Amino acid sequence: MKIKKWFKLFNIVLLIQLIFISAVEVFSQGVAINTTGNAADNSAGLDVQFSDKGILIPRLTISQRNAIINPAEGLLIYNLDNSNNC
Repeated sequence: MKIKKWFKLFNIVLLIQLIFISAVEVFSQGVAINTTGNAADNSAGLDVQFSDKGILIPRLTISQRNAIINPAEGLLIYNLDNSNNC
């Protein structure tokens, strides 16, 4: 009898964990930043939508850029030292 109760409790706990894990995955698809409240496009990790604004990326000097250890391929910065050479 004790084994049946333990097994039932174990199944309930397992079910709750599975629900929690699946809920986390459902809500971690992408981030949308907009004024419309639209969800992020399924193919985007970050979906920014504005018709009257831009994106302000990090502004760094050359020495600050060079201090980045192992930068990601495609990392975007605005180079403050060469701002007149756009």
